[in-house]
Amino acid sequence: MYPLIPLQLFNLRKKLHFAKNKNDIDKIKELSITAKNLATKLAYESKELFEKHEILGEDFHKMLLAIQNLIEYLNQNYIEDESLEEEVSIMTKTLYDPEVERRGYEKGEKSGYEKGKIEIVLNMYSEGLSEKQISKFTNIDVERVQEIIKKHIN
Repeated sequence: MYPLIPLQLFNLRKKLHFAKNKNDIDKIKELSITAKNLATKLAYESKELFEKHEILGEDFHKMLLAIQNLIEYLNQNYIEDESLEEEVSIMTKTLYDPEVERRGYEKGEKSGYEKGKIEIVLNMYSEGLSEKQISKFTNIDVERVQEIIKKHIN
């Protein structure tokens, strides 16, 4: 059914461990790309399971958080790529946040939909994303993003 990507990530950790011990920078760079690709694949497979109603939204969210935590661990201990964690974080937020928004909309709760948008903006802002990045990933006008942040943060 689904490949054992979590096991592949642990195998990757082993390879990173040996590459770091040998100070093989090229191998570490190569493995960092592999790590990002595996994280992306796992995230999209989790989304597919969620969309097929094979897992709950709560579990989908936990899976995305676990992916972020694994990448953070690998990055901090072996890879040391400044952009890797941010890229994976943005990818997982981009996958999960539209689902939160969609559910609010499907329930016909305009206020729930709006609360979901506000929560998404504030979460992304608290993670250090710029107003421009938030706008890009949420399809909310920069002016509206700024308005939300100003109203709820200041």
